[in-house]
Amino acid sequence: MKTFRHLLIGLTLMVGAQSANAALVTHSAQDWTGALTPAFGSLVEAVDDFFIGSGVDYTFGNTEGVFSDPPEAICGINAAGVCDLVTAVDGRIVDLGTTSQAFTSYIMAEAGFAADGTLLLEAFDVNGNLLASALNGPPAGPNGRTTMEIDLGGSYSIAWFRISGQDSWGLNTLTI
Repeated sequence: MKTFRHLLIGLTLMVGAQSANAALVTHSAQDWTGALTPAFGSLVEAVDDFFIGSGVDYTFGNTEGVFSDPPEAICGINAAGVCDLVTAVDGRIVDLGTTSQAFTSYIMAEAGFAADGTLLLEAFDVNGNLLASALNGPPAGPNGRTTMEIDLGGSYSIAWFRISGQDSWGLNTLTI
């Protein structure tokens, strides 16, 4: 009987931990309080770990900035140090408020001014293996923004993501 009770307590704790991880966390470029990069201009201030409170560390991979062409959007910075709006944006999933590696099973990105099927959202495991990808749909919502979504159900294995494309765009909102 004691063993069964310990098993039941253990299962309750495991279920509780999973449901705690199930909350959606969203951030947008409008949350940024640093210096803005001029639209299509040279990087003024890197995003880096500003969004770790929302579960994403942008120090991973490419350098990102937030450009000032309303509405603000996160942009990748090319090798010349310029926000060109075609350089990939990538981020690592982290425990909220820390730079410790974490995982998610869901990621949704909203990006602006891109034609249907020109943006790609990719999700990777901790070893860099591609888990899933999704193309953006037709423009919808304010400013012609589009969305892309990856949902792995209960499989918390997405360690980092990348958004890339061949159209003028910027990452407006990200939900994990």
